[in-house]
Amino acid sequence: RKPIAALVAVAILSVYSMVVLASPAAKAPSGELSIAGQVSVNGESVVSGGTVFSDSLITTAERSNATVNLSKMGRVELAPSSNLKLGFAEKSISGLLENGTAQVSTLAGTSVNFTTKDGVVTVDGSQATSFTVHVVKGITSLTTHSGVAQLHVGSAVKNVAAGAIEQAESGVQMQM
Repeated sequence: RKPIAALVAVAILSVYSMVVLASPAAKAPSGELSIAGQVSVNGESVVSGGTVFSDSLITTAERSNATVNLSKMGRVELAPSSNLKLGFAEKSISGLLENGTAQVSTLAGTSVNFTTKDGVVTVDGSQATSFTVHVVKGITSLTTHSGVAQLHVGSAVKNVAAGAIEQAESGVQMQM
């Protein structure tokens, strides 16, 4: 009887573990990748339709681009010759843009924190927002297409509303 009881206990534990691990709450967030040209994730060449996990390093070659669709949060598009470490959780997107251009589009309820060498771009998530961060020769510029994004440079914080461009180095805001 004892061996049968032990086997039943192991079987019940195994089934319970599979149910818990298969629950949506246990899955790590991921994004779907669409590419054109040569794109690598964590140093490995990838193809369209692949899965991207949080804290992935995405690199696009010349004449190549990548889009990461983050389902209910939004999407991140990388232009040619860009290098981005992308992180995301249930309601937030973060990134470290070393060079190149990233266009970020979010749904309401998703916060954003994108860091560059000379600034940080944030979105509080109160509304859907679309913006582009561009880093060339270590200089960051932020263009907001819809909603409001903030550019933090040192202790200065600039609200950049739709239709405006802010450059980290000059601090001069231009209307489009």
